[in-house]
Order: sequence, then C-alpha cells, then structure tokens
Amino acid sequence: MGGHGEWYWGIEGRWRMRRPRAETSQDVLTVEQVADYLQLNKMTVYKYIREGKLPASRIGKSYRVRKVDLAVFLEVSRVRPVRRPTAGVSPPRRTPRSQRPPETAQESRPMPAPTGGAQPPVGEVRRERPGPEEITGHPLERVLSGLH
Repeated sequence: MGGHGEWYWGIEGRWRMRRPRAETSQDVLTVEQVADYLQLNKMTVYKYIREGKLPASRIGKSYRVRKVDLAVFLEVSRVRPVRRPTAGVSPPRRTPRSQRPPETAQESRPMPAPTGGAQPPVGEVRRERPGPEEITGHPLERVLSGLH
C-alpha cells in the first residue's frame, strides 16, 4: 500500500492512514514577513525568489513563502566553520623581507602619478600608455589608447 501519511487504528476497528496536515495561514509567510524575519530588505527577498534561491508561490500579484522552504533556504545558506590546523601543525610562515630575493628593476620602478583617469582596481597592475611607435595607424586606435 502506498501513501505518505502515518497509519493508526481507527474507531471503526481497522487500520487507517492519517493524511498529512493541510497547510494553514501560519505555515506561509509574505515577502514582508520573510524580510522582517531574516532582517533583510524586501528587495533582497524578491531577488532570492527571482534567482530561484528561495522557493515561493505567486498568488495573484504577491508571493508566499512556506516556512519549510525558508528553513531549507537557511540551512543551505549556512556558513560552515573553517577548520583550523591542529595544535601540532603550525601555519606556513612568511619569508622576512631581508631574506627575500631582490626585486627586478621593472618591479621596483615607481608608478606614474594618475592624470585624473580612473584608478585600476586593487590588485591590478597599472599599464603604461603605448607610445606613438606602438600604434598601427588605425584612426580609432589613438582615441582608444588615450593619446588623442
């Protein structure tokens, strides 16, 4: 016999299957209630729904989120603790500057001062502008390289 409920002995003297409890209004939340519960902006909750990260049902023009789905979303989004090395294992140490190999001339050359242009993102190397001899002659190449 198939089914998804639990079995019990009924008052009529035979086994009966208890049907799963129907969802009530207390089992579903509005987007605003989810946002309050998670302490997020409503637009963030809508984004999670739109991206499929948070399952929701659209009823008319509004969404409803089941508490069960919210619990699963929180469990999936849970951050696991980072394991630290055991007491007997020490973390790798950095080489002191005095023991590092000397930098090459190109690495130690100071960067040119910015000329009002956009700064490169942190971690990216600023490249020098190409000289006129490096430009092939395409009319837009001078504009694109910033030499106009």
